[in-house]
Amino acid sequence: MLKHLEYFNEFPTTGRKLSGAVEFERGLGAITGPNEAGKSFIIEMIRFSLFGTSALRGSSDDYPKLKTSLSFASKGVDYRVDRTLRNAKVYRGETEIAVGVTPVNIKIVEILGFGLTVFDTTCVANQGDIEKLGSMKPTERKKMVDSVIGLGVIDEIAKWAGDEANGLSREADALSRNLAKPIEPFIPKNYTPATDLQIEVDELQVKKSELDRLEGYLTVTKLEPLRPTCRIDMDASVLKGFADDQDSRKGEIAALETQIAALPTSSPYSSLQIEKMLADHEAYDLWLERERFERTHPAPRFSVEKLDEMGRQWGDLELWHEFEAAEKRFEELSARGHHECPACQHKWAVAGAEIESCEQQLSALRDRIKCAPVLPELTRNGIIGDRALHEARSGEDWSRLSAIPKVDRPAASRQEIARWQASLGVAEDRKLLQDQLAGAQKKLQQQPDYRAMFNERERFEIDLERYHDQIVIFREWEADRNLKLAQAALLREQVQGLNRLQDRLVEARNYERDLSTWVVAAQSYELQLQEVEDLRTRSEDWKKARTSLTTLRSLVKQHLVPSLNRVASHLLNGMTGGQRSSIVVDDEFDITVDGQPLNTLSGSGKAVANLSLRLALGRVLTDNVMSIFIGDEIDASMDDDRATKTSDILRNLAESLSQILIVTHKCPSADYHIALEPCNDNQSDCQRRASSGDVG
Repeated sequence: MLKHLEYFNEFPTTGRKLSGAVEFERGLGAITGPNEAGKSFIIEMIRFSLFGTSALRGSSDDYPKLKTSLSFASKGVDYRVDRTLRNAKVYRGETEIAVGVTPVNIKIVEILGFGLTVFDTTCVANQGDIEKLGSMKPTERKKMVDSVIGLGVIDEIAKWAGDEANGLSREADALSRNLAKPIEPFIPKNYTPATDLQIEVDELQVKKSELDRLEGYLTVTKLEPLRPTCRIDMDASVLKGFADDQDSRKGEIAALETQIAALPTSSPYSSLQIEKMLADHEAYDLWLERERFERTHPAPRFSVEKLDEMGRQWGDLELWHEFEAAEKRFEELSARGHHECPACQHKWAVAGAEIESCEQQLSALRDRIKCAPVLPELTRNGIIGDRALHEARSGEDWSRLSAIPKVDRPAASRQEIARWQASLGVAEDRKLLQDQLAGAQKKLQQQPDYRAMFNERERFEIDLERYHDQIVIFREWEADRNLKLAQAALLREQVQGLNRLQDRLVEARNYERDLSTWVVAAQSYELQLQEVEDLRTRSEDWKKARTSLTTLRSLVKQHLVPSLNRVASHLLNGMTGGQRSSIVVDDEFDITVDGQPLNTLSGSGKAVANLSLRLALGRVLTDNVMSIFIGDEIDASMDDDRATKTSDILRNLAESLSQILIVTHKCPSADYHIALEPCNDNQSDCQRRASSGDVG
């Protein structure tokens, strides 16, 4: 049952606000009030609190600030749901059990066992929706009822059991079609176990490996070493002395060549010519000094008198700038305005003292300025630079350099002249060294090349010693080779039966492998036969389960439909004062009232019949979960008599239903009322336990 509801919303297009806090009680409660007071909005907020935005009558944009909190009880357990458009929480007692819109929606269906569609069909008759159950197609009514009582689940389980039975049967058929009894392999002739044959093969393999090693060794041949020869008979020790003397003579020749190369080259000029060249270099150096002075001290642009005149012009220009600044200051001070005495209307300048001082400064400057100054041709720095040039060209350096004529650069450098000057004193030494060099080279040319002869003889003596060592090694190898040839001949005879023995080993291994495979296959074949039998047994069990579930569904329907018809007929009889007495819902959920199809009744007849069916469905299907019925203007199409009888029926039902809540414009007899008033500037009060702030 419902316990407490708090809600708030402001509609963005109109600024209208609907808010309130409502306490619900057991028994029959009536929500009354004028049009547009928010009666149906309370029902909408109950549905939104339970099932979210799918329960709203408009789009989410119409409820931007919507906020609700609903407390209710189901199966004796208290719950609370807090919702906004974007967030939700559900509590069991004080314990939070779900957070977030989707988790809360799932949790509510889990708590109630049904969703919004079933709730609106069995627990709520919304405004203008009293005939919803009757307007549904029979298949839709059947599906809705099946989902609540679990027949849909039974159908699914029955279908699953049938599918499992068929699947197991197909699996057994497929497995039996693929079964083939394995054939035992034939034992080879002269069969010996592979382990015994392997020992013999291993022994011969060792000998075969030794034979392969010997044959590999014997494929390598060696030639007997040759004795070296030499065309020089003299011993190396004697030749070494001659070669060392010859090397000493070559060293003397190299030293003489180095001394001659170190002497300066012969000069092409006489000493007088060299002195003339040095004098030319000194004159050229003076000319370069004059050029450097003229680059750093160019001729001044103006005379000293002209520079003095421009200096005076700069002084006049500064005085003029001072006068202009004083005039601008006078204008700024005058612009500050005047004070005026309120008694005598005398006026005086705001900056009087400063203006007087500025006028005195302007008067003094006018006496000093004769006319507007002219801008000098040079800047101050230019004047200073020209004065410095005048001063530099009047000094001793310029007096010394100004008369030096232009001189071309000498063709020979100072280094070349110095070498030529030095070579004039070593001509006799060069001649003496060259004569000594020629004599030593002549003696060397008359001798053979002792160093080459020594090297050749020394190599021969080394090769001869190596030959003696190699011939000893060759004789030893030759004897060992003959021994290995005899060993190889013996092993070759011993391993002749190895190939046949290996073939027998392969044949034995194949047989043993096939035998092992056959044993495994035979065991698998027996297991598969047993598996086929098990599959067929399980298939029969699933078929029995499907039959039992089908029988169960029929038993449930046999109980449900008569119960539904009995409760609905009782309610219809009471609401119509005995004018209508029977509602029949058949197995296919077609509905007749006193034998007449439901859709052929009048408006109030349909309303009463639909209401009876809704209440009956609630009693039969959902009473143990949510023992509540909410009707929104369900008596709108009824006359006063039928509306009164309907109200009496609902009041009597309140004894078995935990809670009945109706929205109406009439004045029914109820256990409690929730009376709403139109919106005004102040917070309005509702009767009993309902209070609404800014109720619209």
